[in-house]
Amino acid sequence: MFIIILGGATLFAQNEYGFREFKNETFDFIKQPLTWEAGDWLTLGLLGGVTVAVAQGDQAVRTEVLKHPGHENFIPIQAGYFWGFGYPPLYWRWASAWAAGWMIIRQ
Repeated sequence: MFIIILGGATLFAQNEYGFREFKNETFDFIKQPLTWEAGDWLTLGLLGGVTVAVAQGDQAVRTEVLKHPGHENFIPIQAGYFWGFGYPPLYWRWASAWAAGWMIIRQ
């Protein structure tokens, strides 16, 4: 039962997935931007521009925050530490596996 809960969702997804399907999906993924409309390219450009702009200001924000070490126990800083440490992905994997198993059992 535990194995079904942990791996049930991925077992159904791979019934007909082989090298041929992987090759086809890879080529489709590479060719997809050729079919984009102007709005899609605009969205990509805006997201890329915002990412570059945020990255430019990152060092200044980091320098300013690190000037005040007394704030290191604030909840947002601890949440960032917890996020970067890698625990949440493990919890999400467990939660998604539990949810997938629950949905399979309920069918």
